[in-house]
Amino acid sequence: WPFTLVFSAEYLLRLWLSNKPLRYATSFFGIVDLISCLPQFLAIVFAPAQGFAVIRLLRLLRMFRVLKMVNHLQGARVILHGLAQARAKITVFFFTVLIFSVLAGTLLYFIEGSQPGTSFTSIPMSIYYAIVSITTVGFGDITPQTDLGRFLTMVLILSGYAVIAVPTGIVAADLSRAEIAATPRPSPQSRPPPSTRISCSACTETEHLAHSQYCHRCGHPLSAPE
Repeated sequence: WPFTLVFSAEYLLRLWLSNKPLRYATSFFGIVDLISCLPQFLAIVFAPAQGFAVIRLLRLLRMFRVLKMVNHLQGARVILHGLAQARAKITVFFFTVLIFSVLAGTLLYFIEGSQPGTSFTSIPMSIYYAIVSITTVGFGDITPQTDLGRFLTMVLILSGYAVIAVPTGIVAADLSRAEIAATPRPSPQSRPPPSTRISCSACTETEHLAHSQYCHRCGHPLSAPE
């Protein structure tokens, strides 16, 4: 009820403050706001019909408004841009892992498929086991019986760490580049004055700011410009 009252008050306020209330009420987000608070009142009117309580799940549609707000956040744009830059690399890596899983699953089928009471009844089932092992999920519904199958399973599990690390590094690098590209550069007025050729007699450093009195490398007093 508190959520319903808050949603209802917000909906009424939007209708009151909107320059075109009817246009808002018939818009997509207006309908979403109405559906967010309507189920509770319908449950009062149709009390015997308990099934109306199910439509309260339609309140999840308000997530569309949250997703709309994301478009106004600079951080979200940087993340989306970084993910877009990493799209090709992640796609190649995904298909590489998929091919590796198919090969490993096929090999496991030939190793374990002939064992009595084996769970490796088909190549697709073996590929499923390989993917579960590579992702280090480990459901335990399928287990190898031979030593060679167990050894191959250990290889798949250890390979799973690379499966996690590689895409994480790819996405992190592209996100870092996207953040650097989105960082505003200083205007010419805010840039420091140009360097002059004032040499330091102690370390021979020559690039210093025009107002520098001491060397930025060793701290020695600067001599007169060349």
